[in-house]
Amino acid sequence: MQSRQGAAQAALQGLPLLIIEAAILALHFTVTRGSAWHEPVLLLLAFPVLLATAGGVRAAAPALVLPAVALADDVANGGTAEIVFEMLFLLALTTTGFLIARGVDVERARNDRVLAATRERTARLKDTSGLWQNVALTRMGAYTTSVEEAFLDEALRARPGGIVVDVGAAGGRLEHVLIRHADHVIATDLDRNEVYAMADDSKLTPVVVGELPVLPLRDDAVDTVVSIQAPAASDKAWFREECRRVLRPGGAVLVTLYNARSYKGLLTRIRRRFRRSGTPHWDDLYYQLSSTEHLRLWREAGFQPSRIRGYYWPPLSRQSESTWVAAGSAIERLLGLRSLAGISPCVLVELRRVDQTSQT
Repeated sequence: MQSRQGAAQAALQGLPLLIIEAAILALHFTVTRGSAWHEPVLLLLAFPVLLATAGGVRAAAPALVLPAVALADDVANGGTAEIVFEMLFLLALTTTGFLIARGVDVERARNDRVLAATRERTARLKDTSGLWQNVALTRMGAYTTSVEEAFLDEALRARPGGIVVDVGAAGGRLEHVLIRHADHVIATDLDRNEVYAMADDSKLTPVVVGELPVLPLRDDAVDTVVSIQAPAASDKAWFREECRRVLRPGGAVLVTLYNARSYKGLLTRIRRRFRRSGTPHWDDLYYQLSSTEHLRLWREAGFQPSRIRGYYWPPLSRQSESTWVAAGSAIERLLGLRSLAGISPCVLVELRRVDQTSQT
């Protein structure tokens, strides 16, 4: 029901774009054939057609079909050169539009499934007022959760179960993935309320930690350290050293890096310049180093990256409820932006502990 309502809403939102498209076609027909403006006017169709795809295939169908009217007119009245040019352009436009619209439907369905599962897990929490629980229940939160879940699932499936420690677990947003693969999960966070809100599970031990730069574990105690979207810990030198200490030989770290050499990193630095100096702000934690610099520091600490995935390309805030979330994530996937770790706003990395025996 909710998806049908969303499709109807997207169709209504696409009506102005359909009107603009019809006006462009009317202008195309009125411009004298052979005029220098005859084809350039047609190029304007790319604007409303591609914007209409944000509603998915059903909502974008009229916008994808309407350009065929121009092609039919040229087949009937135009010259060979015009027909070839416009056929190639319109085929490219409609094919691209269909792929994006289809990708939007796939992303929306995936995010809806993640959101439904997140709501079900949130209902089992002892306290649902935490920041990250609320963030995860937004459309943008569902998108980021879906990418992070897939990465963790892929990385942990290839590893022995063992003990996993989650640094910065908040209320246990991703613990269901860790529990699926680990023998036991130690979920840590600074916020006492977040930790105590976690749902009960025999494979989960919630632990409140202080701000001291140390993980409350003995040497060689765990198989995997996870720190997703927790730069207050994962960006620090002490965290890299502690991961080296507590991991067993062959252990791995799964972590989010915030890439200063990305468009979101640039925007964050601009905001910092215009903000009053000395005023503390939450975004001071983010986009401090490029992904290349992050990886260099991890290599110096004795780790080697084995799996990398970029994400967080949609130009929306982390709590956005925009209908454009699905379109942004569809374009991210279709253009292969997740493979561009050097310029992706956020980067998920699996880092393997390198031991002397493995180097020889």
